[in-house]
Amino acid sequence: MPKLESGSHVSSGDYLSKCSYTKRLFLLIDILLVSLLTFLMGIVFSATFDQEIFDQLNRKKSNTEVFFQILGDTSITIAAIYLILYLTPKIPCLVPNPPPEHISFRVRGSDVLIAFSIISCQLGYLDKLRYLYNELKDDEEALTEDVIGNFEICQKGETPLPGTFRCAI
Repeated sequence: MPKLESGSHVSSGDYLSKCSYTKRLFLLIDILLVSLLTFLMGIVFSATFDQEIFDQLNRKKSNTEVFFQILGDTSITIAAIYLILYLTPKIPCLVPNPPPEHISFRVRGSDVLIAFSIISCQLGYLDKLRYLYNELKDDEEALTEDVIGNFEICQKGETPLPGTFRCAI
């Protein structure tokens, strides 16, 4: 088992059985709040990066350019994950003088939540991966995007481009 800085071993939550019921309740609420805050930080970073920083998929670019965009997006995402993991232990605990196992338990639970929140919100990143590795599925997605785009044009009362789907009357 890995050791903490204070010399005690990292446990799987059995430190809670040694606490009073009130302290146990506050420690559990603390874990829930930190998990929620970490999850929300991951979603905010991910959604902001996907909409503001990362370029959207351009099917006219070569596979090499898209590959390097994926590498850049991945490096920025990893930096954000490290920042969130750095900030998580800095969040104050609800209980004064919590056991060191509790701080470790809070950080370990945050890892999975960060990964899930970032993967679930970076839709442009997933589009680029699909474009590179699954051509058949990407062709279906491109067709769906064309249909949606033409439908929006028809709703505005404009005529679609020649050779595309016609507006319903």
